[in-house]
Amino acid sequence: MINRNPLICLALLSLFAVTGGCVTGGREDLIRSGHADLSTGNYQLADKKGRKILRNWENNHQAMLLRAKSAYGQGDISKAVKILTQMDHLCRKDLCQNETAHIKAMILLANLTNDENLIKESQDNIDELKRNLSLQQYSTLIDYYIEQGRPNDAAATFDNLMTSCDGEMTNEQKMKGFVLYYSVFELEKAKGLYSELTPKQKVRLRKQFGEISF
Repeated sequence: MINRNPLICLALLSLFAVTGGCVTGGREDLIRSGHADLSTGNYQLADKKGRKILRNWENNHQAMLLRAKSAYGQGDISKAVKILTQMDHLCRKDLCQNETAHIKAMILLANLTNDENLIKESQDNIDELKRNLSLQQYSTLIDYYIEQGRPNDAAATFDNLMTSCDGEMTNEQKMKGFVLYYSVFELEKAKGLYSELTPKQKVRLRKQFGEISF
């Protein structure tokens, strides 16, 4: 039998912690002041700030959107459409750097081109973004409960995560869910996830806890 000491289980969960990157303050300041320029009609200065960001970060979505809004504000719709189309074309959709900015850009592009299909696609993207944000929030809350030594709350939140993603979880999420459920003696749920783990993951668990049985 595995040792279901919550402290040991929580130590294992620390292996799955994920950290995210952040935007530098200088870039944020340029984006913020650029939008202030748009609100006061200083479109050329806003465009200049967008181009400055793009010199160091190609296809930065916020900067591209800033430039597109600047062009639109100056009445150059074709330029705005070109910028937004280029942004969408260059973006790696599976690793989008800023989904929120991308969706805003596509909504603007749809409005500028009166493209019904693009409008519908934008709505689908908004729905997907909401789903992704919910999953991120649940993951953050789970990690918080783990750090606080509250495995029962973490396991309950994992229930919500499973519901939100309709069971389509990554292998690491399944691993985390298994350890959580097993640590709080929810064995039926743990058993279901254990059956979906990869052979390598099961080996990792056995090395950490010994033989696992239900």
